Amino acid sequence: FRRLTGGPCATCRGTRAAVRLAQADILGALAFNPLVTVFLIAGPLWLLWRTARPHSRPHLTKMLRQTLLAFFLIALAANWWYVIVKGANTRNHHLRW
Repeated sequence: FRRLTGGPCATCRGTRAAVRLAQADILGALAFNPLVTVFLIAGPLWLLWRTARPHSRPHLTKMLRQTLLAFFLIALAANWWYVIVKGANTRNHHLRW
């Protein structure tokens, strides 16, 4: 993505966030990429919940689905903005991505 556009993608610095999370440094992981960190924490918890309760499926109304989608898109855009600003404010940012 960076080669095509010259800018970072929404998941840039996600690997570094995963490494920090593996080292139990949640704040460090959030500093690298907040959205990836949240997904790395929430994803396994959601999978555990779905595995423990395979037949319980929450009923989502159309409005709730649309609200969740809007929330996700806003979070994605905000995270992307954060990654861009974080990179722009870091010296030698081309070496740190």
